[in-house]
Amino acid sequence: MIKINLRYVLFLSISFIFVYALGEFLAYMIFYMLLVPFILSFITIIVLRFSVKITHDNVSRYYSCGEKEIFSTYITSKIPFLFTYCNIRNEAIHYINREYVGDAITLFLNSNKIISNEVKFLNRGKYDFGKYEISFNDMFGIFQVTLKLDTGFYVKVYPRLYDINFIFFNRNDITNNMLSIKNNICDLYSIRDMRKYTKGDDLRFISWKVSAKLNELYVKNFDRIYVQGFSIFLDMNKDVFSADSKGVNEESLIDFCVSLSYMLMKKNVKLYVYINNKKSEIFKINNSDQYNNLLKYFLENKSEGITSIINYINCQIFKLSMSLSLGIITYTLSNFIEHYVVEISEKMYSIIIFYIDNDIGNEGISRLNKLGISCIEIPKGSEENEVMKP
Repeated sequence: MIKINLRYVLFLSISFIFVYALGEFLAYMIFYMLLVPFILSFITIIVLRFSVKITHDNVSRYYSCGEKEIFSTYITSKIPFLFTYCNIRNEAIHYINREYVGDAITLFLNSNKIISNEVKFLNRGKYDFGKYEISFNDMFGIFQVTLKLDTGFYVKVYPRLYDINFIFFNRNDITNNMLSIKNNICDLYSIRDMRKYTKGDDLRFISWKVSAKLNELYVKNFDRIYVQGFSIFLDMNKDVFSADSKGVNEESLIDFCVSLSYMLMKKNVKLYVYINNKKSEIFKINNSDQYNNLLKYFLENKSEGITSIINYINCQIFKLSMSLSLGIITYTLSNFIEHYVVEISEKMYSIIIFYIDNDIGNEGISRLNKLGISCIEIPKGSEENEVMKP
């Protein structure tokens, strides 16, 4: 895009009119005094379009939320003119920091300039650091040109993985529920023996054929199997983060989810992660490749869910017959969640709620703890904790 100084063009046009009308030496002199800079400026603009090159230093292309990096841009010019002004703006840095409007520099013949900017990644995602907007004037201020350049340089910012063991310090009851809980589950395809019915036995297991033959109620004894596992429900409903303009709370939730998943994976816990987003996603995580798929999902997806976490769990709960512990990661521990987990706790699920904001107060948490439902507060801003590498 090229802008022309209209005042200068007006004076040039008036001088041409004087030359055409009067034809005097003075009129010609004024006209050429204005025309020569105009031509030189135009040539400068054309040459500049193909002479300025931008490169990057060799920095990492992979980062975690909360990390800082200094990005250096190298500008090389080979044109034989002096620029009075040149402003270079990196689009990715401007997106991250709206106060950044670019860097003003002056370029000489065969000059090399280095521009350095510190960037702090607050949000996960892909950032295209190769896109630049360059605005400059020629030496006479007649033309202003804005160029768009793309060097193809981008970086990926993943959720922050950190050690969360300190959260469970002196909480052996919760840790045992998460990592070591085992329960007997009937293997309905393997009958071990028969025994007489006693009060409280499940009526579904009565063998009516045997009972009729012996004229007494008998129930089936099944073999028992042992299952260890944990299911995580992550709330990515967009309404939850509507007031979170900078996305700090959203990132805290995501950081905690990937950190918790990593810890459970390393302890060989059978793990499923259910994500309440615009499109529901379920991740089974037993190895590093499956964990990396979870990281990739968070890299490419923001919180855009439209379903409440309670309705979402209700839609998925039928899949949890083999999962003995259930974790809910949500921003607000509300009264609705309190009532809901009390209801489903009667179905013999071990439940842990991870939250940032608490609407039920300490009394509500005490009520849940008495029912065996654990509540753990997620630390806001995980960047104070040391980053781990998976």
